[in-house]
Amino acid sequence: MSDDKKLYAERDVIGLGDFYSQNASAMTGEGLHNKADIAAELGWRDREIHRLQARVAHLEYVANLVRNDLLERADSDVDGTRCVKLGCSEWVLLCNAIDADGDRDA
Repeated sequence: MSDDKKLYAERDVIGLGDFYSQNASAMTGEGLHNKADIAAELGWRDREIHRLQARVAHLEYVANLVRNDLLERADSDVDGTRCVKLGCSEWVLLCNAIDADGDRDA
């Protein structure tokens, strides 16, 4: 691996707080002292993170499909709350929650 592209950066262990200390303690307690054992644990975590990121992306996609469908069915806008022809307050709450979540990403 070339020196200009590193997979691992120097980390602020103080800033990581319990995330660092709990892992350091567990690795010591469980005898994870060699690189192979630690790499196996990191590999498992990377795979799990990848799986969870894919799940989040799928759920965001589905939520946007639902949101777009609800917006197409929008009947009126009363006090900033979308009223849906379905008349189901749970759908209105869902649509508003998706809108609010989208605002965080902006």
